Amino acid sequence: MHFPAKAAVAFAAVLAVAGCNTHIPKKFPGHATGRLAEDSGYRMAPPKACPQIASNYRSDLGVGGGRRSKPHNGIDYTAKRGTPILAAAPGKVVAVGRTHQGGRAITIYHGEDDQGHHVFSASIHLQEQHVEDGQWVKRGDPIGTMGDSGAHSMQIVHLHFQAFVLNNPQLLEVSQSSFFVKEGRAVAIDYYSTVNPHDLMIRSKRHDEPTMALAEEVPSGAGGAGIGFAGFTYPIACG
Repeated sequence: MHFPAKAAVAFAAVLAVAGCNTHIPKKFPGHATGRLAEDSGYRMAPPKACPQIASNYRSDLGVGGGRRSKPHNGIDYTAKRGTPILAAAPGKVVAVGRTHQGGRAITIYHGEDDQGHHVFSASIHLQEQHVEDGQWVKRGDPIGTMGDSGAHSMQIVHLHFQAFVLNNPQLLEVSQSSFFVKEGRAVAIDYYSTVNPHDLMIRSKRHDEPTMALAEEVPSGAGGAGIGFAGFTYPIACG
C-alpha cells in the first residue's frame, strides 16, 4: 500500500494560506503504541446549528447515559438516522468493513502532520458506507450515513468519531490487512495510539469560543494528497 510522501514546504505554505488553528501538541501526552493517550484536556464545541456531542473523549458516560467500563476513546455525535457523514480531512480510505461490535466503519489515512505524526480517522456505527478501499476523498466529501450498526451502538443512532496516530513511518508500508475495526474501536494492533480528536480539529474563526470549523471554512487545497495533514473539520453534514 502506497501513501503520499512528506512535503514539508508545501504543507507549511498551505497552513499559512488556510490560517488553520489546531491544538496539536508537540508530543501527544502519554503517547504509547497500541494505547489510549492521556487527555490533553482540550475541548471544542460543534457549530451550534449542527449535531451535538452526546459523549465526549475520555467521558465515563456512554451515549445513552450509562457508565462506561473504560474511558471513551472518541467523540459520539447524535443526529437523525441517515444524516450524511463527511470526510474530516482529505485522505485515502484504507478500510471499509463491518464487525459485530463496531458495525459498519470507515478508516481514512490523512497523511503526515508537520510534527511527524501520521494521522488516521475512523467513522463507526454507520448505516451506509459510500466509499471503497483505496479511494481518495476530499475534505467534506460524503463518505456514509449515520446509523446504529454494531453492538456497541446500544441501538442509539450516532457517529463514533475516532482519531489515531502512528509515529514510526517504517510501518506505513504494513499490509492493508493490518487496518481493521475491532470491538468498536478503529485500531491496528501494536502500531497506533488513539488520541484526543479535539487536539486535531481546526478552530472556526466565526466564533469567539473554541468551535469546530466546517469544511467550507477551509480552502480546498489545505491538506490535499501529497501535502500533509492540516487538521480535521466537523465530520457531519449540518442543516
